[in-house]
Formats: sequence, structure tokens, C-alpha cells
Amino acid sequence: MEARTRSDALRLLRCIHDTQAPSEADTRVDPPRAAQEADLEVGSERYHAALLHLLDEGALVGDAHTEMHTEEVEGPKPHAYAVYLFTERALVLLEEHGRRS
Repeated sequence: MEARTRSDALRLLRCIHDTQAPSEADTRVDPPRAAQEADLEVGSERYHAALLHLLDEGALVGDAHTEMHTEEVEGPKPHAYAVYLFTERALVLLEEHGRRS
């Protein structure tokens, strides 16, 4: 399960990078928009696990200006942002994975 989550998270991160934040940290991004391209159903357990993994890794951080009340969204509190920021850590993770491939 952990390997699938990491794989889903990396695929989601790549799609975010390719479509919304090409090589730019601190860019505002919309993970649900990228999820469709990454073949992850928004709202699914796999999507939430991948997003939580990226948050835990520091690849994405919630934009505090877009925090929503938990009753407005499905899923746990860490997913309660309308917009996320693509971080420098995201670029490092993509670079590290690229070297292993």
C-alpha cells in the first residue's frame, strides 16, 4: 500500500509540475485539476493518500488564504484548502526521482 501511495503521489506531483508549476517553487497550484491527468479520482482514498503524502513530504503546503472549514470539504483537515503551494521540496523530490529512473 505504501509503495502505491508513493507512486500515486509522485505521479500527481509530476502532473502538477508539468501543467501548473514548471520548475517554479511557491507557485499556487490546484491538485484536483492535476489528479484527472494522473488518473486519480478526486475524493477517492488513493487521491487523499497521495495528497497527504505530498503534504507530509513538504512538496505541497496549503495556502492559508484559501483554508476552508472542514464541513465544506470531504476528507480529513489537511485537505481543507482550495489552493496549495508547490514548494522547493517538490522540485528536489522530482529531481531525486529523475536520477533514479
